Amino acid sequence: RSYSKTTDFVNYDLPKGKWKAQGRSALAFVRQRHDLPRGDLDRIVRQQYFLSAVFRQVATAGVLLNPLKLNHLVNAVASSLQVDKTMKMANLAQQMSGLTAGNLRFTQIPTTGATVGNADVQIATTSIPAFVKKFIGADLDKTLANAKTVDPATVAVDVRNGSGRTGWAGANAVILKQVGFTTTTGDWTTTAGTTIYYPEGLESQAKTVAQYVHKANLVKSTKVIQVTLVLGGDGKKATTTKAAVTGSVGGSSGNARNDRSAAQAGCIN
Repeated sequence: RSYSKTTDFVNYDLPKGKWKAQGRSALAFVRQRHDLPRGDLDRIVRQQYFLSAVFRQVATAGVLLNPLKLNHLVNAVASSLQVDKTMKMANLAQQMSGLTAGNLRFTQIPTTGATVGNADVQIATTSIPAFVKKFIGADLDKTLANAKTVDPATVAVDVRNGSGRTGWAGANAVILKQVGFTTTTGDWTTTAGTTIYYPEGLESQAKTVAQYVHKANLVKSTKVIQVTLVLGGDGKKATTTKAAVTGSVGGSSGNARNDRSAAQAGCIN
């Protein structure tokens, strides 16, 4: 894809095909968010793509396995990184020596999809702890994992519309009522991922709802007093067909579209 764009940084023209990023043109590429389909979210993808390309080039040149070259690299980038005062960059560099592009992973923290100021998205702060634990492979909620499902007729569900689609909460509530759930409806802040929030003690009820909202994420929350199904913009919806719980048990809404490894190249916006 070809680009011709004027930014606050530089006038640049990116012809279709391969090109070599240098200095200000590289900065312009990673800073652009206007005229991209998903605004700031696509800018994140660009930055991940750029860092992936840099890593592949560094690894190919044998820098990670060459102590002298690795030391020069660390010194070159140290001034651009903000790290804990106790961290020793040389130790971090040594840890990187075993990395390959396939096991260097990029992802994006959960967002609500709401616009705040000049930013296109707002961070879903309540989902961050579960998201981080899931990302590092921590055991999020053993109680939920071990919970047994119950009769839907014994479960009350508050169905909230965070998708931006008119009448979406009501339409899904009707489906859940057909299964036997007791439902209430309302609105929610626009959000990307469909999530079932539940308070401590209602793990079995939350897991029962998840059987009828396929691949929805489940998140324990102190901000709800009953099982609350928040329908997001990902299109997931309630169904009368029962299925095993395959969503992120104790996870968060996430942004799978921005989950990639440094080995992935291909085209981006």
